[in-house]
Amino acid sequence: MSAPEVYLINAIPRTEAVALPECPNPAVRPEGSGPRLRLEFCSSVPRGVDVAEGRAPKRDTGRYLQAIRAAGDRSIDLFINCAGGDAGSAAPIALALLQHPWRVEARITGRSSSAANFLALAADFRTIVPGGTVLIHRSARICTPTQFEAMRQLSEDAKAAINASLTATDDLTAAVLTTRLGITEQLAREWMVEGRSWTAAEALERGFVHAIEACAEVSS
Repeated sequence: MSAPEVYLINAIPRTEAVALPECPNPAVRPEGSGPRLRLEFCSSVPRGVDVAEGRAPKRDTGRYLQAIRAAGDRSIDLFINCAGGDAGSAAPIALALLQHPWRVEARITGRSSSAANFLALAADFRTIVPGGTVLIHRSARICTPTQFEAMRQLSEDAKAAINASLTATDDLTAAVLTTRLGITEQLAREWMVEGRSWTAAEALERGFVHAIEACAEVSS
């Protein structure tokens, strides 16, 4: 049997309950008076080895933050067809969207996976095309076999630091899900462990989106 191309490292499950990070939860915001601002979040699913070796495309967080902070009295439309990417780059954008005083709407035109869900859940109203999908999962560090072997040789303190980072991302995901969807932490973590792509109908049934659009096409 050939060796795997990559390994996925997940956090060690918690044995004790902890307080989740605080997540803003604005009420439905009013429509802004200016022209609506359009923000697009698009990325294809990268190869695992490209993620492990740092070759996957990176999100320009600064550009999005600048646009949101300069939006003034404009409502914001998000167009999402995104494989997710780094949670650390998505979280500040989601926070800025949640702090925006005017209406934010999200349209999932293909996939909303992983950290892209932080962005979608920052919206007051979310729709998805019929062929769209939503993927919620636990955080993971992706390693090549060489990187995995190097991690095995790390000190216990270094391994604990990696685990703490993964756990913090899982806690943030649970916090966003519980706050924005009104579900229990237990259900949020069950969804994360399940790690399965939902169809548009499942996303609607679980309250992730508010409506399925009539459009039958999925953006590439």
